[in-house]
Amino acid sequence: MIIVNQDRNLLTHIASDGTRKAIPVTCAIRDHRNPPDAHPEDSGGKQYPQFYQPQPFPPGKWQVLRVEPNNDPYTAPYFIATDAHQVVTCLDGSLVEDWGYGIHFSTSLTTWGCLRVTLEADLRWLVSVIAIGEQVEVQ
Repeated sequence: MIIVNQDRNLLTHIASDGTRKAIPVTCAIRDHRNPPDAHPEDSGGKQYPQFYQPQPFPPGKWQVLRVEPNNDPYTAPYFIATDAHQVVTCLDGSLVEDWGYGIHFSTSLTTWGCLRVTLEADLRWLVSVIAIGEQVEVQ
């Protein structure tokens, strides 16, 4: 189980034997309104045509869907995909259900609402112990 505190600056992994490891995270989002350059994603990962200001990882109980190795500097070396989603207001006033929230390391200090693990070594450790279907609770 993964628990993320309300401030979204600490992720705690709790193993089945009760062992806990706290991992520093961030959820800093830069302003994407001027110029508009961010698009929300649908449940299949396709971007909507509207622009929006990304929102922080939504509170609630979610599940890990998959762990994706990749070499994109923004999400390398792994992206932990979750089923987290929330309604967001696009810059044109339309409402859409935004998906695509995950946990990753990044060369960027900001994300589009994902949880950014501060240290790559912590992300690698998390990937080594995480299970598909594991609960992610964001308070």
